Amino acid sequence: MRLSEINEETVEAASNLFARAWAAERVSCPSLPDYPLGGPDALRQEVASLAQRGCIGAFDGGRLVGYMSAGFTFPFKGHRAGLCPVTGHAAEAGRGNEVYPLLYAAVGRIWAERGDALHVIEHLAHDRALDRLLYELGFGMIVCERVRGLSAVGSSREHEVARIDLTLLGGIEAEHSRYYSASPIFVHKETHPDAIAAGLREIEDAGCAFLACFRGGEPVGYCAVGPQSHPEGLLLRNTNSAQLRAAYVREPYRRSGIGGALLDAAVTHAREAGFERIFVEHETANLSGSAFWARHFTGYVHFSMRHVDLG
Repeated sequence: MRLSEINEETVEAASNLFARAWAAERVSCPSLPDYPLGGPDALRQEVASLAQRGCIGAFDGGRLVGYMSAGFTFPFKGHRAGLCPVTGHAAEAGRGNEVYPLLYAAVGRIWAERGDALHVIEHLAHDRALDRLLYELGFGMIVCERVRGLSAVGSSREHEVARIDLTLLGGIEAEHSRYYSASPIFVHKETHPDAIAAGLREIEDAGCAFLACFRGGEPVGYCAVGPQSHPEGLLLRNTNSAQLRAAYVREPYRRSGIGGALLDAAVTHAREAGFERIFVEHETANLSGSAFWARHFTGYVHFSMRHVDLG
């Protein structure tokens, strides 16, 4: 086994490795499109751009059998983080256990030289070899992307859901932000009314519809659904996929069927708008939310993170 940097001559082989990994993922998650990023040309361009940022290939007898990119550096949780995007790695079927440890060790050296103390790797959910290796190395999953087709959810008909104006959501969205900052999620979001209003407007400006369920004239649950927004759902870019941008049900009204009614309305909206599927990205530490999404969606991408000591 020989390790060497990926160059223009091996980008095609690397993108083909990822395309085969995607085909394997679709076996477990058939609601995914036939090809990621809208087609082979877009995938090839994505891999080529990563190859310019430090990308290591594993070669066996001159044949590329795996690759991994050092990707991007960005600030995260008070540290410099190195990110290997989901398109930034792949291994030949049956070679993951052999190839991935060597590739991560090489990429880890690049991140250390950059001063990246957080290592973040996006990976296909059913890449068992990489999933097992990351666990053994001390990575933990922090975010999951899930997808489903547009068949009816089969929710209770007792909860009426209506499309509403975002100006009615200030109070419930403030509660939503406070919910995220509490244990065990610990994701701190803006709680100032102006910041909340700006965030809701950004979602609306992206083409999303706000759907809500009311009790006593007040929204007790809502969601936002519409076109995909960058950078979430990278692999579904240009595939006519809808995104569930936000969702929240107030605690006293959970486990009453309101979440299912909101999701059913979102799926109906996506179907009537001509989309082919719908996806959601969520923090895995959101225990109640994660359990709900897992019942109705299939995970296809995991984000895993490790904090290392650079000395």
